[in-house]
Amino acid sequence: MVNVHDNLPCEPEPGATPPKIVLYADHARDVQIDFVNTGDEFLQHDKIALAKLSEAERREQENARALLWRHVLTYWEQGKANGWNPASRPEWESVAGMLDFVQALTAAAQDSLSGESGPLSLTVEEEDGVWVARSTEPELASQGSTRSAALRAFAEALELLEEEAV
Repeated sequence: MVNVHDNLPCEPEPGATPPKIVLYADHARDVQIDFVNTGDEFLQHDKIALAKLSEAERREQENARALLWRHVLTYWEQGKANGWNPASRPEWESVAGMLDFVQALTAAAQDSLSGESGPLSLTVEEEDGVWVARSTEPELASQGSTRSAALRAFAEALELLEEEAV
């Protein structure tokens, strides 16, 4: 597989200015979070689709995704090399979200080759004013009280974050 971090062609460009990017009127409050949430939903479909491919096809997916990741990473790193601090610029939130997404896409393809199931999959819902977290994978839901305690803690953390946001 391509190592996405090797020899990125990023040198400061004298006189370069940040690109002018149009932010649409319905621009989300946090594009990166919206992008990641949509990506997480898609990755559930992707896992199913990858499972239907041969090992050779999954390896092709891994390499193609790594190249896309490298492309987006190079653009991001070039912005940093030019001193633009893309992490603090609203017009770069879409690039940050895409960077997170293509990294996750690449990891999904790698996981499909290694047989790993990927990160814990959870649903968190508010029921009667209380946050409830549940595993969406039946084999995880049956792992005893330690798993339940972790799910409760996760739900409580989300509740605290929601209170801070208000």
